[in-house]
Amino acid sequence: MSFLYTILHYLRLCWNSIYNFGSGLFQLSNITSIIFNHNNSNNNYGKIVTFDNGMQVRIGDKIAEGGFSFVFEAFPVEDGIGGGRREGSRKSNNSNRGHTLRKKYAIKRINCSDHELIQSCRHEAGVHRSLPQNHPHLMELLGLKFECYDNIKYSSLEGGGGEHKEYNVCYMLFPYIPTSLRREITQRNLLLDVNERQQQQLYNQRRPFSTREVLQLFGGILDGVLAMHTVASISHRDIKLENVLLQSTAVGRSTGGDGGGRGSYGDGNQTSCKHTPILMDFGSAGPLTANLNSRQQVLTIIENAAQHTTMSYRPPELFEGGIRHATSTFNSSSVEEEGVLDFGKVDVWMLGCVLFGMMHGSSPFEVEFARTNNNEYGSNSSSNNNNNGGGGGGMMTEGLVKIVECTNLKILGEVPNPPWAANANATTDYNTTKYDGRNGRYPLAIYDFIRFMIHHDRLTRPDIQQVNQRFGMLYLDLLGERRVAYSEKRAGEDEDDDGDDERVRDDFDSLIASRDFV
Repeated sequence: MSFLYTILHYLRLCWNSIYNFGSGLFQLSNITSIIFNHNNSNNNYGKIVTFDNGMQVRIGDKIAEGGFSFVFEAFPVEDGIGGGRREGSRKSNNSNRGHTLRKKYAIKRINCSDHELIQSCRHEAGVHRSLPQNHPHLMELLGLKFECYDNIKYSSLEGGGGEHKEYNVCYMLFPYIPTSLRREITQRNLLLDVNERQQQQLYNQRRPFSTREVLQLFGGILDGVLAMHTVASISHRDIKLENVLLQSTAVGRSTGGDGGGRGSYGDGNQTSCKHTPILMDFGSAGPLTANLNSRQQVLTIIENAAQHTTMSYRPPELFEGGIRHATSTFNSSSVEEEGVLDFGKVDVWMLGCVLFGMMHGSSPFEVEFARTNNNEYGSNSSSNNNNNGGGGGGMMTEGLVKIVECTNLKILGEVPNPPWAANANATTDYNTTKYDGRNGRYPLAIYDFIRFMIHHDRLTRPDIQQVNQRFGMLYLDLLGERRVAYSEKRAGEDEDDDGDDERVRDDFDSLIASRDFV
């Protein structure tokens, strides 16, 4: 009998183990199902989201996705767009061309699995709402919404005795702008591999921006950064080609000379496409300056820069060893200058990299001017040099670069000179079609302006006001027109504007905390 009792005892133990294991699998499958359904972008189609300002939109098709976020199309609920796939939102992809069938937005959904991500979303929203409203070159946040999903019990898996964990989601609503500066550069075939034979036929399809387009695009980006620095006392800290969107509208002849706001971006001679650059992604933004009182502060700044900025756009002071904290060995003037990091001048460095990238497709610290088959750098046939549109004749290799590895040593080097810098006449005939940009050649004065911004010494690097002043002179010199910055157009209105803009903006954290946005 004892033998039978022993067998029954072990059978009961086995049964309990199997039962507990099955229950655990069932609970695990439930948790997994909740998590995966929560992350499944298809479940969001047709969902109505109500934002903090009362605005309601219905989610459409997915546009893009990243590590913790998805971007969807969205439409106003009052438009009557149903949950089913009607007429296809793709039919309205040309809404930015003046033939809008219905209002369209972009909604970004961020999965906030921890408190740090939630704070990051709040920070980015706070930056958006601290910037000048309705600025034509700064991305506008149209609505914000946090959602908390049902708690999930983890007691059996974590041994926490009934612990609960919340999965939060943040929704941000933006204008729908499908084209980016990087995408435009890709479509223009600015970056080609000169060693690939199959790409030889693409040389004649290269369509570099004209000098006028480059200057007017850059002027819009500069206007946006200028407003961030001077109006809101905020630095962007991650300015790059990928963070500039282009709003395009078919226009006629260029009116020229307005340069700011939503100006006419053409070549001045023919009907062209107007591009309005809009600066986006303020997740890395912060106050204009940071004190360097301790080594730990310096290390934190360097670590954050390595995580949140692109290496080829990063100035030397944001690399290890580029800055040091204030010590007793500094004299009073050194403490004031070297003991403070000016992030405004970090933005200036990045602006120089973006301007170079608009001409040649990438930052100057990850490219080299390419050699062609005759072992010359970016050499074209004579017919191409005189080609007004740059679309016929020989192969369009002027200004062609090849991508190389970006290293710390490369950052410490100088901005590369274009091949035509060796031409003695390049400094005198830049107003001719030979240097109008459309054949890949640009005036050397633009490269001098880039070096003015990409100055390795952070203490003597110009600030945004100095950049704006010099750019105005360059614009007048190359285009023969006075540039009217957006800030000038709004100067009269800003003088009459009272309220929030008069507050002290030096305390960035207090400014963000004062905004009621969640």
